[in-house]
Amino acid sequence: MKRLTLVMVFGFSLVLLASGLAAAADDSKVKGAAEQVKSGAVDTAKGIGGTVSEGAKYTGANKGFFTNLFSG
Repeated sequence: MKRLTLVMVFGFSLVLLASGLAAAADDSKVKGAAEQVKSGAVDTAKGIGGTVSEGAKYTGANKGFFTNLFSG
């Protein structure tokens, strides 16, 4: 009886271990989602950089107005 219990415990442990390894091996969806988030973050950073760059160009082009206004 002890032997049967021991075999059942080890067998159950082996089944749990095997199912855990199978679940861990299929991480392609997680990696795909992580790549999508990464590319979205890069696109967002590029958009913000473009906005800042264009804002700086605009400010530089209109610098004469503020210089004339406050040059008293």
